[in-house]
Amino acid sequence: MDYRVRLCRAEQGDLDYIEAWLQDPDVRFKMVGKDEETTAVWTSSSERREIYMILRNCDDRTIGYIEVADMNVTWGRAEIKMCIGSGDDRGQGYGPEALELVTTTLKERGFRSIYLRVLTENEPAVRCYEKVGFVKTGILRDHRLGDSDIFLMEYPN
Repeated sequence: MDYRVRLCRAEQGDLDYIEAWLQDPDVRFKMVGKDEETTAVWTSSSERREIYMILRNCDDRTIGYIEVADMNVTWGRAEIKMCIGSGDDRGQGYGPEALELVTTTLKERGFRSIYLRVLTENEPAVRCYEKVGFVKTGILRDHRLGDSDIFLMEYPN
């Protein structure tokens, strides 16, 4: 498949993009967690986290990021968190392509359990994840600020 995006490991300067996207109330509202986290926490070295920037192939423009968190090599488990930063880039099919790239890489590295959490009302994200093959396996009630439910979704083995 010819992908319109590619993933590159995040570098210190890339975190400026993430900080700017998290200032957008629409982006912050749709995120599970991150409300109180700072990029200083993100940049701390950890064998349990990797951050990739999503770049469009046609112009090398950075349009989002994927964080692979809670990586446990022993158990073969990892959580994915994704954000397409600019509203103009959402709904263009970049998210599913980036997810396919990262899930394929994780599977090749031996991760058997790949999961994510998404707000139930974030229907565009749910559709994106389902398009790639993630399935809803659970729901966390009143998980965020006591008023939002969250789907737990897993990528099939």
